[in-house]
Formats: sequence, structure tokens, C-alpha cells
Amino acid sequence: MTQEVMIAIYDMAKAIYEGNDTLKDCKERINRIYGVNVNSFATYYRTFKYMLDGVCDKRGINPELRDYMLKRIHKDYGLESYKIALNAYLMFLDYDEEHKHINKIKERELYRKHLMFISNM
Repeated sequence: MTQEVMIAIYDMAKAIYEGNDTLKDCKERINRIYGVNVNSFATYYRTFKYMLDGVCDKRGINPELRDYMLKRIHKDYGLESYKIALNAYLMFLDYDEEHKHINKIKERELYRKHLMFISNM
């Protein structure tokens, strides 16, 4: 996934979350412009929303996209929202490992990277 696509996904997810656009319109637009599958975009949006809301998502997304979302959440919504999003990510990792018995080494490293960023602030 290119940086350009990740930016578009994040910006559209943010617009939906903030009530400035609709999921239906963004799914159609992201598919038409970037070729992103509409169901995949719905998953990306849900992940974005769940992270901001501090809810455990039970579906994973590309770690690079998750990393980008976390960085932008920190920039756009502040430290407290970033901490909530990072905690939601930890809940996802714990859930996924417990229920699917999948070792998420790369994702755990991503989590630790963001946790260290907070610790160094």
C-alpha cells in the first residue's frame, strides 16, 4: 500500500468520523480513485473509529496503515486520543492472539515503538 493511498484512507476515515462525509460515498470514491476494495475500506474505517473510541477491533489491518493512523491520530487528536488508540490496538493484539492463536510479532513491535514514543515524551 502506497503512502498516497494510506493518506487518502486516513483522510476519508477522519471525514466520516467527524461527520463531514459518508461511508458510502467514501467507499465509492476510494475504489474509483485508488482501486481500494470497498469492503476493505469499510474495515479500515471501522479500525480507525474503534481506535479513537477505545474499542477492541476483532479484525486486523496492514501494520503500516495502522502505524500511519496512530501517528496521525496523535497529530490530529492529541496525546490522550493517541493513548486511547494505542490501548485499543493492544486490546486487538491480545484478542487476536488469544482467540486465533496467532503470534503477532511485527504488530507487537509496532505497539512497543508507539509505547516508547509516549514514554519518551
